[in-house]
Formats: sequence, C-alpha cells, structure tokens
Amino acid sequence: MGAGASRANVDTSTPGETTILAPQNELPVSFAPSLLSSLADSSSDSATAGRQSNLDAHIRSRIASEIDKLKADEESVQRELAAALKRENAEREGEKPSLSAPALQEQLDSVRRKIERNRQRRDGIEQRIAPTRDAVVACYQANPTRTLDCYREVDAFTKAVAGLQQEFAGAAR
Repeated sequence: MGAGASRANVDTSTPGETTILAPQNELPVSFAPSLLSSLADSSSDSATAGRQSNLDAHIRSRIASEIDKLKADEESVQRELAAALKRENAEREGEKPSLSAPALQEQLDSVRRKIERNRQRRDGIEQRIAPTRDAVVACYQANPTRTLDCYREVDAFTKAVAGLQQEFAGAAR
C-alpha cells in the first residue's frame, strides 16, 4: 500500500547512470505552527543570547575601565590634598616664633603669678563666706526636722554670695 511512495523508482535505461524518480503519489508536507515557531525562536534565541553575552562583556569592561579611571583620579586628588596640607603646615610652622629658654621661663613665671593670684582670691572668698556658710550648716544640724527655721542664715549666705558675684563682675569689666 505505501510501498510505492516510500521507494524511489530507479530508471536503468542508461547503463552506468542511476536516475531517481520522485514518488508518484505526492502528498503535501505540513508542519504544526508551534513547531515552526519554536524552531524560529530557538535560532533567534541563540543569536540573541550570544549578542547579549557580548554586550554584557563589553559593558563590564567599560565599567571596569571607568572604575580604574575614578580610582586614579581619587589618588591624584588625595596626593594634591596631602601636598596642600603639607604646604599649609609648613607655613604655620614658619609663623610660630621659636621661643628661647629665657622667653619660656618668663611665660612660666607669668602663669605661676596668675595661679597664685587666683589662689589668693579664692582664699579671700572662702574667708568672707565661711562664717555665713558655717552658720547655715550649724542651723541645719540644730534643726534637722525644721529646716525652714534657718531662713535667716540662708538669706545672709545668699546675700554674701551675691555681693561677691557683684565684685567679680565689676573686676571683670
């Protein structure tokens, strides 16, 4: 039944030459559209994938070159900044007067005199406030449960401190 269509007819009319004849019952060959579209997609996908990988490699190389360029720029900026800081520090060092031993000794003596003056002033303040402070402490100890009875002593202490503050403010002007 289908034997005739699957075999080729060979014509041996000419010696030494083989002639192949097409089957006599020709049927049209058709393929499913899904098969045709998958074949078309697979060939374009492989071409697209190759193109995409080439594009990705090119982008990676461009990014790497940009990173290298930025690193080089950053290093040059850091070198320039370090050089500018060195120059600025050298200028500042040049502006500082070098002090000799006698000049340093004079500065130390000046600082010692200021410390002694402050110590004397503090001692004078302590002596002027001590009686009122001691009166407040004694009153609180004498009246541990009735601290409001010490308002006169606290008022005297507050006035003494206010007077010292006024003196200090006047001396600071």
